[in-house]
Amino acid sequence: MKQGFFDSREEYRKYISKLPEGNCPFCEVEEDSSLLIKKYRNWSWIFANFPYWKYHTMLVPDRHIKHFHQLNPVELKELSDIFEEVQNSYKENIFTKNFPFGTQLLMFWRQRFSGKSRRVEHLHLHISPEFENAWDSILDRGASDIDPNLLKQK
Repeated sequence: MKQGFFDSREEYRKYISKLPEGNCPFCEVEEDSSLLIKKYRNWSWIFANFPYWKYHTMLVPDRHIKHFHQLNPVELKELSDIFEEVQNSYKENIFTKNFPFGTQLLMFWRQRFSGKSRRVEHLHLHISPEFENAWDSILDRGASDIDPNLLKQK
């Protein structure tokens, strides 16, 4: 493992599986962590320790919550301000002629509905620069073959 990073999904899964029950690696982001980019009042901006793409970072609320709707107004306001700072940092330092990236950020979070797998159940928002063909390996070629009524309110 490079300083703070896992080289494979298997390495990451082993790490997660060895965590004691109830232990959350996001609850206590250490100030001296090699993954920490910046500490905010209620959030930490960190490098992903198993990055999906180059310069893949995450915003993690300091408070242990599982779902986006559990963020309080103070955390939401601060998140809005942090987004601006994060976007500016990527724009000034990553989106340059020296890097093969586009000029957009991919931002997403995952919602977990069960605890069947040993994964981190602490809300975290993924941020990564977009680059050409970034999603090719995971795009579903049949994505438009759906029943649109399944998600509509009844």
